[in-house]
Amino acid sequence: QGLNCSGFVKEIYDQYLQILNPQHKRLPINILKTKNIDNENAYRQQHRQHEYSDPFFGKDWVENLNKEFNHLSGITSQYAEELIDTDYAPYFDAKGFRFSDMPYILFREQQKNPLYFYVAVFNKYSDNKRLIPEYYHISVLIPYFKGKHFYLRVFESGEETSFENLVNIH
Repeated sequence: QGLNCSGFVKEIYDQYLQILNPQHKRLPINILKTKNIDNENAYRQQHRQHEYSDPFFGKDWVENLNKEFNHLSGITSQYAEELIDTDYAPYFDAKGFRFSDMPYILFREQQKNPLYFYVAVFNKYSDNKRLIPEYYHISVLIPYFKGKHFYLRVFESGEETSFENLVNIH
């Protein structure tokens, strides 16, 4: 309760790291807020110079969480990473997947990797003149099978909601 979407997702990473290493305290905010300028694609490099606000904040935040988790977790067999390579739906550079494709992507991904959960970073064009996607919201998607049924649980800022609610809002 009381956390915004980025704080909620950070808390999940912190709790997971504390399970793996009880000595872990908290990930520092200043590292997570860092803009990922090194090794980023040409689209983001081109549009960073036109930033009036911080349109890539949500994407940078999750990328930094993944980087810190991979560095601190000690898990060498699995890494937190961005899902961009799938045969099920097109991935658009700097924009990601179509939201309407997510249930189908997660259904197939869950068959391959049943222990995974996913952090979704939402974007939209905040200014149609500049066409720079603004990454404005983060939520956690937990797909799973129970019997022959597929379920998709969604959590936003500490509250469970439905996928349909995400569709209506975002």
